[in-house]
Amino acid sequence: MGAAKSDSLDLRELLDQVLKGYVGTLSSDRQALLAQFVATEAAHKVVGVGSVGTQCYVVLLVGRDRDDPFFLQIKEAQSSALSVARGRESPEPGARVVSGQRLMQATPDAFLGWHSLSVDGVRRSFYVRQLYDNKASVVVEHLNESLLVAYGRACSWALARAHARSGTSAQITGYLGKNDSFETSMAAFALAYRDRNQADFEALQRAAKQGRITVAS
Repeated sequence: MGAAKSDSLDLRELLDQVLKGYVGTLSSDRQALLAQFVATEAAHKVVGVGSVGTQCYVVLLVGRDRDDPFFLQIKEAQSSALSVARGRESPEPGARVVSGQRLMQATPDAFLGWHSLSVDGVRRSFYVRQLYDNKASVVVEHLNESLLVAYGRACSWALARAHARSGTSAQITGYLGKNDSFETSMAAFALAYRDRNQADFEALQRAAKQGRITVAS
């Protein structure tokens, strides 16, 4: 893997340490499978606004030859905003993210794991997962009213199932109550989020058109 700088650690050394430690958080059968691959290349990955200030990398591993690739994403995790606001000690951020996904998802990523290490005296935590283009999405703007209702119902069932796996579904139900305050709040948030995304996209287009930034496609 290439040698760029990340604090006092060479980037290759940092990623190698994360991968080496991360393997220990996988089940034995996944460890045996991953052992058939060797990391060869790495690159920074641009991530969403929810990850501002954290590092994200894509690592290419190969098996028997270059025609046998396997991709992992290494993403830095930070302390829970809730624990920071409440002034409580947070568990290792990477472990928290992984534990939460394993708890809520019926079929979490088989190669989901984590590792933390110290860099210049600062504790940094990362979680690792597969990177692959194997996800389906719904083009919401193409749905008619009945399909949109069905899609919303499916999302609600998925969310309810995730909460039920954590054992707090009854508490959440009691907290939400029987009125439509929660539904109204969620709809208002969704619309505001849509407007913010649209405004940001239009600002990006203006900046590109005026030559203030360069946009690569």
